[in-house]
Amino acid sequence: MPRTKKTESTGNVTSSTQTPEDQIAQAIADRYFEAIPEVAPKIASEFWRRLDGQVATEIVKQRDRGFLASVGERLSQLPPADATINAIAGGAL
Repeated sequence: MPRTKKTESTGNVTSSTQTPEDQIAQAIADRYFEAIPEVAPKIASEFWRRLDGQVATEIVKQRDRGFLASVGERLSQLPPADATINAIAGGAL
């Protein structure tokens, strides 16, 4: 059964009646967002830790397969028009 929301408009005033499903979803969302200040740093930290691990693992796999040259090798092969990129990558800027 699709969720529907009844909206009535009278002049400049609009009232909205939520379905029971919408009310439950809103209550869950309100409760979740109350907890965010406590758990958000932990979630973010774990997310980045896992992502860093996945990226590092993928880089090692690609290097082992010979598909990925080192960043320095790739940057040294850029045309002179990309000198700014080389400078940024080299830490000059």
